[in-house]
Amino acid sequence: MRRRIALCILLAVCFAIFPAFGEEGFTAEAELKGFSGFVEEGSGMTVTGDITSKQPIRSVHAELYDRRALETESEYDWYSEGSDEFSVPAYSIFRHLLKSVTPGEKHITVTAFGDNGSCTLLDNDLYFAGDAKPAANITIECEITCSDERPWIWTDQKLWSGWESAGVSDLLKIELPADKKGEGITIIWREAPERAMITFYNKYGRILESVQQSESFCPINAYYDMPAGTASLTIMAPKGTFIEELLVYEKGRVSEVVEKWEKTPEKMDLMLIPTHQDDEHLFFGALIEKYSGTKDLGVLYMVDCGHDRYLEALDGLWSAGLRTYPVFMGYLDAIPGGRRGAYSRWGGKEAVVESIVEQLRKYRPEVVVTHDLEGEYGHFQHIITAESVIEAVKAAGDPSMYPESAEKYDAWQVKKLYIHLYGENVVRFDWNAPLEGYGGMTGLEAVHMCYNKHRSQQRFVSFRLATLYTCEEFGLYYSAIGPDKLHNDLFEKLE
Repeated sequence: MRRRIALCILLAVCFAIFPAFGEEGFTAEAELKGFSGFVEEGSGMTVTGDITSKQPIRSVHAELYDRRALETESEYDWYSEGSDEFSVPAYSIFRHLLKSVTPGEKHITVTAFGDNGSCTLLDNDLYFAGDAKPAANITIECEITCSDERPWIWTDQKLWSGWESAGVSDLLKIELPADKKGEGITIIWREAPERAMITFYNKYGRILESVQQSESFCPINAYYDMPAGTASLTIMAPKGTFIEELLVYEKGRVSEVVEKWEKTPEKMDLMLIPTHQDDEHLFFGALIEKYSGTKDLGVLYMVDCGHDRYLEALDGLWSAGLRTYPVFMGYLDAIPGGRRGAYSRWGGKEAVVESIVEQLRKYRPEVVVTHDLEGEYGHFQHIITAESVIEAVKAAGDPSMYPESAEKYDAWQVKKLYIHLYGENVVRFDWNAPLEGYGGMTGLEAVHMCYNKHRSQQRFVSFRLATLYTCEEFGLYYSAIGPDKLHNDLFEKLE
């Protein structure tokens, strides 16, 4: 059924069995109810069931690790009170471990110990919804001097309270604490600077390295490695350049959640074309999570939802496993006034198709995925995105169509175009299954985690849309290599 509600359970895995085997012969298993990889904001996770073994269980150690702060957030040890305990109630372990948990990415391990060894029962990633605390950094310990006399602006986590350069002579200087070695720095720019210079110095004031930053490739949250021996650094930028936030990382304390964006792939295997920043999670499901580790994947957003939404999108994409910077087309996000009004606000259908053709020729994707022809819930901007992508895929392979971009990049024929919820030659994914590389999370739990990064949208758009307009089905609208037969992979016949 085209508009069926996906039968999925996001927040509970009923009686999931977690077996484990110890290196020295001790074995045990955990039969848990309620354990989940994603926990909604304002709710808790109540885990019941039993940890059992055919041998006496002497103790159980449980640990919750914060992947942003790079530290153990809580731990709990259970010890056998009797001589021979073969079963331990899971509730007693998790009740203590999860008593007070901050939001964000976590990792949980539960290990049981017997007379002749130990075994790990859980080794899973978790996500507790809400605003996570920042990744481990030493910004507050640095001495930062600039024309702005408000030192708190660098540690308040508020993007509006930044520093605006008064010109190239207005240097922003950062001195590291004498007892710490630096590894890198993240700069959140309001806009990619026309040009900027980041210079690193040793303790004697000698230049170790200078990095020239230009808008040709500059993530708005850009990470820069510090050369060994850095004691201070300066940032010089043209008048009007605005830096919203600085994050300075100590050596060995750069969390995996710190975003280190690479250039957009010159040649894409898969291009996703969502309309808004968040549609990629709500309607395309776990496609990014599934393919980002094995394919050159790119995301091309049609509309400009605003600077803060760009940052949220980057957070969500990074959590989904994408490491190459997305493309922001920058079309106006406005109430369209119907299909005609939507095209009018984007400069007309012909101009929209031409711009997408240029992107297809520039990045040469093998497979393209975009929105439902009916705009999922009827959103006209989704509809014209789908219509324009279809026309662009047809035109991109014909050098006589839009010859300017054909001359610049050559014509390019996309091999396969999939449309969300298109009813023919359908590829179906099971996002209720554990997703490889996500520490036990299901596809839907991983997608929910990524969608939760879009903090500004949580009050307005429910994640229910991902199941109401199932994010598991994509129909093959066009193929240059024939129809699919297995219906389980976007790259069928391309491998």
